[in-house]
Order: sequence, then C-alpha cells, then structure tokens
Amino acid sequence: MHGTDTMAYSAAAVSYAFAGRHKPIVFTGAQRPLSVPNSDGPGNLLGAIEHLVRTRSPSVEIYFGGVALSGTRAIKYSTSADRAYIAAPRPDDSRDRTSEATRRDVGFGFFDDIEIPVIRMYPGISARTVSAILGDDVPGAVLQCYGYGNLPTHTPGLLDALARATTRGQVLIAVTQSLEGEITLGASEVSTSLADVGVVDGGDMTTEAALTKLHYLFGCGLPTGRVRELAGIDLVGELARSQHPTQTTTSQPTDS
Repeated sequence: MHGTDTMAYSAAAVSYAFAGRHKPIVFTGAQRPLSVPNSDGPGNLLGAIEHLVRTRSPSVEIYFGGVALSGTRAIKYSTSADRAYIAAPRPDDSRDRTSEATRRDVGFGFFDDIEIPVIRMYPGISARTVSAILGDDVPGAVLQCYGYGNLPTHTPGLLDALARATTRGQVLIAVTQSLEGEITLGASEVSTSLADVGVVDGGDMTTEAALTKLHYLFGCGLPTGRVRELAGIDLVGELARSQHPTQTTTSQPTDS
C-alpha cells in the first residue's frame, strides 16, 4: 500500500530504477483509509495481489479502482473518486527498451538528493522568475508548456533565460500541460524556438515520468550531453511518439 498523492511519481521512478530486473511490481493505495467505513483500500489491495499473480509482464504498474495502469503513464486524476488515476495512451510496444538503447553505458546507482524543478508556464510569468528557478545548482528542469510546446510569446527575455540555462549544461524537458496529446517542438514558431535553444522535446511524457526520468539519468552519473540525448528517447514505455513527422510551421495555434 502506498500514499496516493505521490504514487505516480514513485511508480515512474521505480520503473526506471528497476528496468531489466524482470520482476513485476504493483503499487496500490486507498482514497479512504483502511480505518474508515467503506474504505476502498481492501478492494485495491486484493485486486493488486490478484493482478500480480496473473501478470507475466516484468513491468511496474499501479492498480487502483479496478484497473492496472503503466507506472510511467499514470496521472493522478481525482482526489475523491475510487478511480483516482488515469493513464496516457501507452506505446503499442511495451518491451523494456533500456537494454537496447542504454545498457552499454547506463548503470543506475541511486537517486541523488538534488532538486529538479517543474516550471509551469502561465500568462505573465517573467524571465526573472524563470532565471531564479533555474539557479546554478539546478541540473535540469521540466517545462510544462502550452499545447504543442508554446510559451507566453510576449514575455521579454524568456527564451534567453532558457538559452542561458542550456548553455550552462542544464537539461530542460518540455511537456504539455494538456491531459491528452503531446509536445511537438517545431509545430509552431514558438516551439521551434524552444528546440533552437536546446530544450528537449518531451513528446507525450507525463510530468511525473519526465521529472523522475531526469532524476534517474542523473543518478546514472552520465555526462550532461548523454542525459540530454536519453531524455528524449523512450526507455521503459514512458514515451509514445506519434507517427507524423515534426514540421516547422506557423499555422498551428500558439496557445499564447
């Protein structure tokens, strides 16, 4: 059993840390404590155990409200409903990709006690605020952007602040604020600018998966360039790329 508020982060982190271990891991919890009448805890625990017995996949999952969700695709959806989590659509091929893409040079040690901020873009956010968050002691950050990967377009110096961060070696991953869909850097003029200053296209990764992925990659002791490269590669089913090619165009809405 696990506290529900951070379960999506924990499940995503364990998905990376235990990649290739070939043992299924299932998280569960309760919206209402076991000590109160009509708690959903017993049902979730029994369902998680039954699912663990049935599953043959060496994956990390969350079992909640009668459904099993991928540990790297789950999002906390409700603070009160029995189905507290929903899942972003999962890649068709859910094999462990770590052995294929990174096994030669990735050796996870432990999650370092470092702060990796999540910066939610909003109308009126200033370059000064972003620069203050992206201090010299921050190795990377997750940018929650509008829609396809856009920013407040009339904020002076915002792109410059991000460019200074990537030049310092900080790894920035852009994800979308939307519950469905993906970042597509290059789908608009503004999102193309993000790619130009070195921001990683996070595709349809959830915020939870992107944040824990950065913690995982830094915990592997990799150089910054390799962290930036792997941040945009699907490792354990956290990233489902669309089939359409990325094209630079100004015809998409800017969400500004």
